[in-house]
Order: sequence, then C-alpha cells, then structure tokens
Amino acid sequence: MIRKYPSHGFSLLELLTTIVVVGLLLTVSVPLMGGALSKAKTRTAKREFVSAHSLARAAALRSRRTAELHIDAASGAFWIEIDTSRARTGAMDTVAMVRRIGRRGIRMTSNRSLVCFDHRGLATTRDKCEDGALTVTFRASQVGLDSVITSSVGMTLR
Repeated sequence: MIRKYPSHGFSLLELLTTIVVVGLLLTVSVPLMGGALSKAKTRTAKREFVSAHSLARAAALRSRRTAELHIDAASGAFWIEIDTSRARTGAMDTVAMVRRIGRRGIRMTSNRSLVCFDHRGLATTRDKCEDGALTVTFRASQVGLDSVITSSVGMTLR
C-alpha cells in the first residue's frame, strides 16, 4: 500500500510561471510609470508658476505698488519682488519663496525674464519691465512637456 503525502507549497513549474509573469508586467509598466512621473513633474511646475504669476498680480493690487515676477530660465527659478519700503525708495524685497524647479530635473524656457504688474494688476512695461505676453515651457523628458501662456496684459491663457 502506497501512502500519499499531502502536497504543501508550490511546484517548481508554478514558481517559474509566476516569476515570468511578474517580470513581463514589470517590463511593460516601468517605462509607463517613468512617463507618468515626468508628466506629473511638469504639471506641478506649471501649477507653481501659475500660482506665482497670480500672486504677483495680487501683491501689486494689494500693495498698490509694482510687483515683479523674475524668471531665471537658465537655473529653473522664479520669484516675486516688490518695493516694501514706506517711502517707496525702490528697496525690493522677495515676497514669496524662490521656486527652484531646476533642482527637480525640469528644464524651463521663457521668452521673458521679468514681468511686472502695476497697482491695477495689469502687466506694465515701465522701467526695466518686459511685455506681459509670456510663454514659459517646462520639460522633464520627452513625454513630460507643459507650458504657460499669458496675454500682453498679464492674464493667464493656459
């Protein structure tokens, strides 16, 4: 009489099949996840820039002074400055955190380096300020590409 022992665990064939299926899934999903991460990085950079643009307009309206949105595309940074002195002497102060998206592996290009907003919240070309018609592009890889376009009066179009 032959006694059969109950089978515990997995057979070698079952283990190999599972490993092959998991390997195939990883081969397909890893490149897709990389593209999704690049797109998410550029979307985040775009949102941060639009937020800084809106904050510059709001700071100009609130303080009744010219607010400057500085764009340093080479280093991937942007920030807002405004004259915070009582006598309006031109002593500029950074009123928002400097955003350095270049550190996150995002390349930024821009057709302007300084956009200013007057006390009405409209783009102005006084002094050293450039036209408000702005195009800023953010790129994290071949698939991660996004841009911000504003009108000549400083309104965000997309």
